[in-house]
Amino acid sequence: MTVREYLGAAAHPLRNPSSTNEPSAHNQLFTDPQRGDAGVRVRREILFQLDLSLRKRDNLQRVMVMGSDPLRGFNSTGNNAGGTASDYPGNSAYLNWENAGIELFDDGTHGDAVADDGIYSRLWAFSTNGVDAASEPGAPHSLVGGREADWINNIPGTEPYQGTTYWFNGRSPRSFIYKFYVLTTGNNHYESPAENLSYYVVDPEETEPIVLAPFLWDNEDLPPPPAENAPDMLGVSLAGTTATVLFDNLATEAAHGILISTNPVSGFDNYGHRATMGNLIGDRRTWTGVVAQASPEKEFYAAYAGLEPAPTPTYWEPNANIPTGATTVRVYFCQFQSNLKGMRSMTLTGNFSGWNTGQPMTFIGNGTWMTDLSLAAGDGVKFKPRGGPTHEWYETGGDFQFIRGSGGVTMDPMPPVPGELFTITLDAAGTPLATATSIYLHMGFDGWKDTQKPRPAMTNTTDSLWEYSFPVPTNYSVSIDWVFTSLPELDNGVGYSDFNWHAFMAPYYNAP
Repeated sequence: MTVREYLGAAAHPLRNPSSTNEPSAHNQLFTDPQRGDAGVRVRREILFQLDLSLRKRDNLQRVMVMGSDPLRGFNSTGNNAGGTASDYPGNSAYLNWENAGIELFDDGTHGDAVADDGIYSRLWAFSTNGVDAASEPGAPHSLVGGREADWINNIPGTEPYQGTTYWFNGRSPRSFIYKFYVLTTGNNHYESPAENLSYYVVDPEETEPIVLAPFLWDNEDLPPPPAENAPDMLGVSLAGTTATVLFDNLATEAAHGILISTNPVSGFDNYGHRATMGNLIGDRRTWTGVVAQASPEKEFYAAYAGLEPAPTPTYWEPNANIPTGATTVRVYFCQFQSNLKGMRSMTLTGNFSGWNTGQPMTFIGNGTWMTDLSLAAGDGVKFKPRGGPTHEWYETGGDFQFIRGSGGVTMDPMPPVPGELFTITLDAAGTPLATATSIYLHMGFDGWKDTQKPRPAMTNTTDSLWEYSFPVPTNYSVSIDWVFTSLPELDNGVGYSDFNWHAFMAPYYNAP
């Protein structure tokens, strides 16, 4: 007798390679121990386990393991009228995702150790003949989906099925291939892993149960679970263009926001909408979120627990040595933590087009808006965002502004690096400070925060050149902001100029 490799079945003559009835010919290897690598000799249990603890599970309809025998386990009692008697998936009149496969459980039964821990399990069995009344007490007691022949109704029986590739490739009836499937509400089904898993029963006489380690689901189409502090949505009402979103959450959650989507496939986005705390009912607290400028088309809302995100800085590209001739500057603005949070439209106004004429901005996600300013020749720009249909002004206490051209100023290095030395040099010749005997910097950081007091004094190095060097504080990360003046205090003095200088740090630095 010749035996092929350890996964191989017996070779000719004990296996007839010319058999045209592959399932029945291969099935003989289960029951004849003289046929080399035949099937198991004794009944043996096997525990399958699937780890779904990192996946969303509230919409699961069935969790299954499927594969070659002995894992089909359909045990169908359906009607075969007008169809084939085969019970193999894809070739059946009565099998589908609702009743196919061997079901796994997470309720502490069927071999599952801990209920509701996300580990789905099923204790199954190998047997010498493909049927097992202990695992399947109902007729035909089949582990492999086989059914007894019903010749009165012209329904043939089905035999254990290894698959044609098993027969031609010499696979053993002591080995099998398998993978896991889930059926979700809406009859969507997903599989994991992408390739088949395989197992081989080394000793056909061993009686100890086989316990397979939990397989961690790796198909990203089944999403992760919501956060434990995810709110429960209660309803949405619409009045005109204002939507009111109701939800509740644990009383320990102190802040919430609302995300919006017009197409869930593309995901949800944040315009900075916040929710208002409501009544405490048991251990839950109600919340209300108001969405103005709700889309006239269908849109979707999702509440989340957490503080309002920090805004990204307002900046522009380029932001150093901006040409004084006609040019284009792209401006970015984030509405988070401002009076414009929740606005669904945004414009930018300024001296580039007249303060009463707003240029529309484009929402690019995560509270951030963008627009390209087409600038005529000039020496500086002032601007301010406005939001919503009422064009509400952004309450910054002042305008955003930037100088164009060098204005006799050099900065080194660019971009500045927190913790390292930074030098500002001014050539005062031809400026309002040309005859000044002292020059100071009115200076702040990260959008004019923490203006320096007293004002830093520049040093006159040669003729009209003035210089100031200092280590950039490590607690700032956006920009150094300044103007030049002749006085060390906030009294009136000679200033230069009507616009602000900014030295943006990485990643905001951008030069033409």
